[in-house]
Amino acid sequence: MKIKALYYPLVSLMIGLLLSSGVIIGEVQAAKKSVLKMGWPETPQNGLNVTGIKSGSEFAFAATLYEPLFIVQLKGGMVPWLGSGWRYDTAQDAWYIYLDKRAQWHDGMPVTAEDVKFTFETAFKYDLTAGGSLKPYINSIVAVDKHTVRFNMKRKYANFLWGAAGTMIIPKHIWSKVGDVTKFLNPNPIGSGPFKFKTF
Repeated sequence: MKIKALYYPLVSLMIGLLLSSGVIIGEVQAAKKSVLKMGWPETPQNGLNVTGIKSGSEFAFAATLYEPLFIVQLKGGMVPWLGSGWRYDTAQDAWYIYLDKRAQWHDGMPVTAEDVKFTFETAFKYDLTAGGSLKPYINSIVAVDKHTVRFNMKRKYANFLWGAAGTMIIPKHIWSKVGDVTKFLNPNPIGSGPFKFKTF
C-alpha cells in the first residue's frame, strides 16, 4: 500500500514536469506539419479575392494569407512586416520603402519591389479600397532595386505612411496575368502570410 501511495503522486509529478517543460513534447510537435481549421462568422463578400476587402472581418480573414508592409499599432507606431523600414526624402519629395529580404510567397518566389509597385498601381487603376485612397497624392512608383520602392509624391501628404502600411501586397507574377483583378476568383491564393491555403 505504501508503494502504491508513493507511485501515483510520483508518476503525476513526472508527467507534470514533462508537460510544463515542453522539451520532449514540444520537439515532437514542432517536427509535424499541421492544419488550422477555422470557422468564420461570415463568408467574405468577395470570396478569396483580397483586392475586394470591405470590412474588418474580411481584412482579418485575408491577413491569414497575405501581409501588409507594416502593422499600425493602436498608439500610432509602426511594426515592420514585409517592409523593414522607410525614409522620406525632402529634396525629392519621395517616400522610400525597404523590404525584408527574407520575405517569400507561398510558392517560393521572393517578395520584391515589383510586387509592391504592382499592388499599388493596380489599386489606383481599379480604385480599390485598400491602397486606392493614396492615388491623388502619388505621381509615380518606382522599383529602385529588388528590395526598395520609391513613391514620388504629387503633393505632400502627412498620412502617406499610414495609408500605405495596411495594404495587403499581392504577387505580381500571379495577378498580372488575370485581367480584371476585381473579377478574379483567386481559387488557389498564394500569399506571404503565416498560413498557406488548402481548402475553402
